Amino acid sequence: MIKNLPIKSKFPDAGQIYDYYFDPLTISWKLWSEIVKPYDPNFDGLFNNLVVPTAETTRQKFLIDVHRVTKKGMLFVGNAGTGKTVILKDYFAGTDLEKTVCATLNFNNYTDS
Repeated sequence: MIKNLPIKSKFPDAGQIYDYYFDPLTISWKLWSEIVKPYDPNFDGLFNNLVVPTAETTRQKFLIDVHRVTKKGMLFVGNAGTGKTVILKDYFAGTDLEKTVCATLNFNNYTDS
């Protein structure tokens, strides 16, 4: 268990392990909810492009960023409608377009190899 690892910073007793990340700069466990970017109520785009930042979207974007920077593949798995595509599109919308190329391929249960 991660809670029993010999790390100088004690893991918090409250919450679940998924609620925290380890900050190597302060050598402590911090809540994902503390680094969620504030919601922008002045969003003027299309409604279907609106993404409300949460601890979960922040955590997912962090994992995508780690895999992108280390040039490792990542597979998002989940039922239809869980936000996989939305999180990825929102992540890549915020990247430097001169350094990152993003393309979308749509697949469904009728797609054949």
